[in-house]
Amino acid sequence: MAAAQEWKVGELAIATGLTVRALHHYDEVGLLVPSERTHAGHRLYSQDDVRRLCRIVALRRLSLPLEEVANLLDDESLSLADTVRGHLKRVERDLGRQARLRQRLVSILAALDQSLEPSINEFIDALEVMAMTEASVEDVLVPVFHEAVTAEPGCVPPDGQPVMLLKERKGERILPIWIGHPEGAALALQLAGTALPRPMPQDLMARLVEAAGARIERVCVSRFGENTFFAAVTVNAQGESQEVDARPSDALNLAVRVGAPIFVDSQVMDEWAVPSREAVASRLTECGGPHRADAKREAPSEWRSLTVGATAPPPPEIVWRRA
Repeated sequence: MAAAQEWKVGELAIATGLTVRALHHYDEVGLLVPSERTHAGHRLYSQDDVRRLCRIVALRRLSLPLEEVANLLDDESLSLADTVRGHLKRVERDLGRQARLRQRLVSILAALDQSLEPSINEFIDALEVMAMTEASVEDVLVPVFHEAVTAEPGCVPPDGQPVMLLKERKGERILPIWIGHPEGAALALQLAGTALPRPMPQDLMARLVEAAGARIERVCVSRFGENTFFAAVTVNAQGESQEVDARPSDALNLAVRVGAPIFVDSQVMDEWAVPSREAVASRLTECGGPHRADAKREAPSEWRSLTVGATAPPPPEIVWRRA
């Protein structure tokens, strides 16, 4: 019986039109690991490896991310149709973003062709379309476990870590961000339109900015790193803008109080958002929360909105406890 054919990495690259570097990368990320190695340690690809590579190339021609390609190849429960459908939605969303960017660039170019200086706002708008996704604060949720299912709306259960939901304005994606109890309660009460007899710290912060003659131009969730979301607040004072580092919970509390536009870095949204509101609960239950000590803890019986029926501030002993 003839020995099964095997390909060295260079031979396979020539046969498929791929680069050796691409094949090395597929190996490094676990997408296509060669079945054999020579005595010198060089890669040897079997016929099954080549068949898998053909499927990889076909899926990559759909511009699917490598992670989704790997999932499709290794998880038989995943539907190619559903994956392509989801990818089509992303492409359509990006087409909308590119159309808005084109419109703004055409406006800038028309001004330049007439020897007119485009306004700084036109440049800023174009930059925001390229790098940012406009969003709004949709809700604040808390997990409710069996022992706390009777908790009043607007109150943070003692073992429930709040999560604020940012929704892209021209789409359905939701970015969930875990926040602290006091910040979650303050944000929920503001979203519910609840007026308190005395100002909360976030109200004071907004009034101080106003009293100083400044204004909040925008708030941006700018990046994710070290298991933490980062934000920035752009403040304009006396005609000059300055960016101030902030926690997302503080920045968004301020934004909803002064009506400032909210943006999320497009890469952050692409990497960490879920496709829709319906997918939020499963994502939150899966990750468990930033302070969850017991990974085997039972799943919550529900994720409850804090903005529904929020008519009074939560009791201090509940607001200030950490999960």
